[in-house]
Amino acid sequence: MATFAQTAKAKLRIAALLVLAIAGMQPVQAHEGHDHGDAPAVAIAQPLPPRLSLQSPRLEVVVTTQEQNGHGDLLIYADDYASNAPAQGLRVSLRGAGRVVQAMEQEPGLYRVDLSTLVDEQAQHVDIDLSLVGAQGEDHLQGQLPLPQHRMQPAHRLPRTRVGIAVGVIATALAVFVGMAVVLVRRRRK
Repeated sequence: MATFAQTAKAKLRIAALLVLAIAGMQPVQAHEGHDHGDAPAVAIAQPLPPRLSLQSPRLEVVVTTQEQNGHGDLLIYADDYASNAPAQGLRVSLRGAGRVVQAMEQEPGLYRVDLSTLVDEQAQHVDIDLSLVGAQGEDHLQGQLPLPQHRMQPAHRLPRTRVGIAVGVIATALAVFVGMAVVLVRRRRK
């Protein structure tokens, strides 16, 4: 049977290990002159939306999607084939969902149309039937643009809070304490 001195020594060791375990879980603090503030946020790479490239003898066109605040738009970039200059002042129309929709010029060579006017929310792709009319003539282009799969699935992410971190630290300390108590009880039984 263990003597009082052995039991006290074992309890002291357990207490010391517990203090070291808890102290090891605290964030490291920089000493004076070495605190560089919060680290800059790291940019997370996002997948590029699908693109459709179309061309005629006069124009090069790239069609893609853009999503902002849960609202999707179809972006149409039109450039002059010979000079690669933005094709401005065009009348751009798209045929889809049984109707013709006019795209609005946002800046030279960039035209925008609301995606929901051409497809429903469950669509996997959008059929592009594009008509571009300008001073130098008319171009008619067709293609199919796959839609991003993530557009219907908003990302749900739980924020990291101080409470969550505190719960993790307490749970770890409790697990260490229970482990030490089990070791101590087994030693007593021997």
